[in-house]
Parts: sequence; structure tokens; C-alpha cells
Amino acid sequence: MNRFLQRVIAYVVDILVVSIFATCISNVRVINFQFKDYNKVYDSYLKENEEYKGFVKKIKECYKDKKISEKEVESLEKEYKEYSSLVKAKYEDNKISEKEYNRILSQAEDQYEDSYKDYYYQIKKYSIVTNLIYVAVILLYFVGFQALTGQTLGKKLMKLKVASTKGDGKVKPMQYFIRALILYNTIFYFIEILVVLSATKNIGYNILYGVGLLQNVIEWIILFMIAMNQDGRGLHDYLASTIVIGVNEEYNHVKSNIKDAAYEEVKHKDATVEEVTKVETGIQSKEEKKSTAKKTIQKKKSSSKNKKSTKKIEKESK
Repeated sequence: MNRFLQRVIAYVVDILVVSIFATCISNVRVINFQFKDYNKVYDSYLKENEEYKGFVKKIKECYKDKKISEKEVESLEKEYKEYSSLVKAKYEDNKISEKEYNRILSQAEDQYEDSYKDYYYQIKKYSIVTNLIYVAVILLYFVGFQALTGQTLGKKLMKLKVASTKGDGKVKPMQYFIRALILYNTIFYFIEILVVLSATKNIGYNILYGVGLLQNVIEWIILFMIAMNQDGRGLHDYLASTIVIGVNEEYNHVKSNIKDAAYEEVKHKDATVEEVTKVETGIQSKEEKKSTAKKTIQKKKSSSKNKKSTKKIEKESK
């Protein structure tokens, strides 16, 4: 299976595991004391959303013939109390012009957006405990559990593991923590909590909206980097100095450095084909590497002496 597809499946499995655990804990009212208030605000928002959509649909149907009758106005007032006053204000002359009709739709949209901002902020306000629960579950699973077992359930299913790109390849808890902050939106949960606790409704809404956009951008950047990079490293991997490899693969950064340094010693120099091949395949012993380096130095010195003697002969001949 393609490595990119393996990682996507592993990610989806892990997110499902975290979501199930976090949701179950969040629904326990003893733990989540905001549960009742959250549901109350969310239900009110759903009703507001339904009323706005119903009003827009109804008034469009009524105005198909380019006029609204008194009976239709009464029907709108009865069904949609929150928005019917917009129609009554324009119906004082017993008719609605096209300009007034468009104005009603515009005012209804503005009224809904104001309500939406208020509900959005309240929903975030009553989601603080839920967000803290999600953060706790994410850190316990992606940092604690993964540090102990070496894999998450998703990676185990897809036969993948995380390795460090520095040292001996062993991942430290701090590296798992950095990955979790970026890849699993943990940092955005923290930002969201801080904004709700410190900002006013209007300012808070604008900041949270911007944070949401930034979160989406980072997710797409990570996905693009994983898909396009040859080693499959995303933004979180570079920040944490990690790489995702197969369970049967090994990543030894020290060995890679030795190989690269040795290759640079003989690359584009007068080493034999056999010596370069050995370096490229990583099978040179320490003695062979030292021998190759010595040969290169001797050849450089010899070449330098030959150049000097040639210049000397040229001067004497002149």
C-alpha cells in the first residue's frame, strides 16, 4: 500500500479513537459541568438557524408574483416572529416593492449574522471543559501511550512508527508533544480557551474566526508536504525532528551523516569507481574511508607539485 495512504488511514483511525474517548468523557456531567449550558445554547442556535432559513424560503415563495398580500404578511408574522417585523415595517403602504424586498432579505441576513456571532461565542465559552478534555486525551494518547508502546493504534494497524531524525532514531516524549501540538490541533484548543477567557464577544469572534482559517491552512500545508516530500515529512515532522517509517525500517541519523561526509570526501575527486560505489552504498569500513581520504589528499598534493614544477619549467624556458 502507498505510504501516503497508510498515513491517512492511520490518522483517521487515531482521530476516531481520540474522539470516541473524549466525547464519552465530555458527556459525563459530573466531569463536564458546562454540558447542560452548552446543550441549551446549541439547541437555541439550531432553532434560530432553522427559523432564518425558513423565513428566507417562505418570503421568496410569497414574492414569486412580485407582490405580498396581507394574508401572506400575517402568515409570516405567525410563523417567524423574529423576522416578521422586517416585513411589517415595509408593508405600511400595503405593498412591497422589489427594492424593499431585497432590503428585507439583506436585513434578515444581518440580523441572523449578529445572532450567529453571539451563539458562536457562547458555544465556544461553554466548550472550555470539553476542549480541556480533548487536550488531555490527545496528550495521553499521542504522547503518553505512543511513548510507552512506540505506536498508536492507527500506526500499529498500518505497520508504521515514528522515528527521530537526530541521534539514534529514538523519539523522545518532547518530540511526540511537539507533533501533537501541530498535527492534532492541540495548540488551537489552547488558543481558543485563552481567547474566550480574555476577549469580548465581537473581538473574540473575529480572532476565533481567524484562528479557524489558520488551522485549515496548516492542515492543508501538512497534507501537501506529506504527499510531495520524498521522505513524507510534514510541517510537524520538521518542527519535531521526526519521520514516519515502516515498523521493519530503521532510521539512523548518525550513520547517514557518516555516509554523507564520506561521500563528499570522494565526490568529484580522483577516487576509483569502486571506492565511490562503496561510499554510495554505505558499505565502506572505517579503515577504507580513512584510506580513501588519504589517497585523495596525496593525489591533491601530487597534483599541486606537478603544477608548480610545470610553472617553473615554463619560467626557465622563457
